[in-house]
Order: sequence, then C-alpha cells, then structure tokens
Amino acid sequence: MITSKVTKKQLAEWQKMYLSKRNELKPNRISGKCLNDYFVGKYSPDPFDNDDFKSIVCFNAAEENKTVKAEISNIASYVLNNGVLVGIDLASGFFYVESKEIKRSIPIWDDLFVTRGLSESDLDNYVLTAQYISLLEK
Repeated sequence: MITSKVTKKQLAEWQKMYLSKRNELKPNRISGKCLNDYFVGKYSPDPFDNDDFKSIVCFNAAEENKTVKAEISNIASYVLNNGVLVGIDLASGFFYVESKEIKRSIPIWDDLFVTRGLSESDLDNYVLTAQYISLLEK
C-alpha cells in the first residue's frame, strides 16, 4: 500500500523491478466472491451494513474498473475489531480498506492485494506490478 508521496527514485526502482520480472508473471486475479470468502475466513469480521460506506466503495470500484458496472448491492462491507473497515465489490474484486490509523489498514490491504492477484491489465501497470512483486518477496 502506498501511503506517502512517491519519489522519482521509487518510480525508477519500480520500473526496473517491473522490467526484470514482468515476464515471469501471469494473470492470477481471483473473483470478488473468492476474495470475500478468503477475507471472511481469515479475519472473521463483523458485518458493517452502512450505505454511506458501501457507496464510497462502489464509487471507487466504478472509477477503477470501467468494464464492470459497480452496484451497491454487490458490495460486502465489514468492520474488524481494531476499527478497520473493509469493503469488497463481489463483482470486480475491487476492495477498499479504511481506518483512522493507516498503520492498522496496511497489513490487511497488503494481504488482500496479494491474495487477489493481478489481472492482465494490472500487469501492464508497472507500479501495481512492482508493489505486488515487493509484497511477494517479503
């Protein structure tokens, strides 16, 4: 998860990583339903039935993926006992993680990002691909 301003040096490092490892990767993105099942199974979150939060997740899902129509009825939303809110678009696999303290969100976002995997179009984005590679190498 990128949580600070990106430097030119970081961009150059990510491009280098992308160019050196891109051909080793294949699309492996799982469905939103599979991601949701994984999340619920691992974290045992409480449901968070809040239309305002679901609307935010839905809006962001629509902005990220113009080919899948985001609908609020496809948004599963949860709260973890540490105050982290998670929304998952069951149709596209888009997810949104929010907390008052960003450090609580990072491990959950990273876990969901790696678990979800990358689509063909994600693999064309060197920043996303480099983030994914970095997390796999941790």
